[in-house]
This record gives sequence, C-alpha cells and structure tokens, in this order.
Amino acid sequence: MAGNGPHADLSGHPAAAVIQALATTLAEVIAAPLAEVIAAPLAEVIAEQRLSFAVSR
Repeated sequence: MAGNGPHADLSGHPAAAVIQALATTLAEVIAAPLAEVIAAPLAEVIAEQRLSFAVSR
C-alpha cells in the first residue's frame, strides 16, 4: 500500500505538529545530558594524550 508505513507523509495530519514537538523535546532532553557525559571525559582523555605525546617528544 503506497503511503503507509514508517515513512508515510503525515505533514497534514493534525497530530503531526504535536509529534514533531515531542520528538524535538525528547531529543533535547536526551542529547544535552548525553553530550555532557561523553564530552567531558573525552576532552580529558584527549588532553592527557596530547600531554603524553608532548612529553614523549
């Protein structure tokens, strides 16, 4: 059936704006804390690697 499925065009559906807002909010709620959890330790590891490389030269 054309138009049905996970990628159907729902742009005209009354709930489309609500679903989009929920998806955006959920992404922000998950992405910001996740980025902090990943970014800080990753930055620390990169800084240590750079320091280690600089000392070894």
